[in-house]
Amino acid sequence: MTKVLDATIGGPAVPAKATDAAAMREVPVSLSLGGVEFVRAELRELTAGDILDAQEASEKVVQQRDGTLALIGSPARMGRELLRRRIACLYSAEGQRHQGPVSDVELSRMSPEDFKAVQDAADALDVLLALRAGEQAAARGRVSGGGAESAAGDPLPVSYGPVAGAGAEPAVVQAADPVARR
Repeated sequence: MTKVLDATIGGPAVPAKATDAAAMREVPVSLSLGGVEFVRAELRELTAGDILDAQEASEKVVQQRDGTLALIGSPARMGRELLRRRIACLYSAEGQRHQGPVSDVELSRMSPEDFKAVQDAADALDVLLALRAGEQAAARGRVSGGGAESAAGDPLPVSYGPVAGAGAEPAVVQAADPVARR
């Protein structure tokens, strides 16, 4: 199941801590599809599959001047493909749902203001996810005390050797934690 993230549009672009975000992001829109007026879009976190599918959809085969064929990717098309896949669901004021991802045609029916609001919310979501990932990576890299320890709590081996070009000055080189790599 795909994880869905939430924050309020119009508030701060990024919470004080990336882990303070709730699990879903909603964007007000005004989009008419099949006679139903949708007023809210729910955005979700992209998966690796979404990115791969968007990349494939953004490529096309073109014939070059020398007659050979080449696969060309369009960055603009890639962005649009990612954005439409990010829309998890549209909601009407009456509670009707239109399950995402939206099609390219449906995305193109948005007003420029709604399109920008969805893009801005997706950008804020990307920042939020990057901050959350950064906090998690920083937490994994922290060690207590003055020395480095493995994930199992054992001190990491330290080796001393000359620094290249610095004569006989010793350098400290710490080995990578073999337990943390598993």
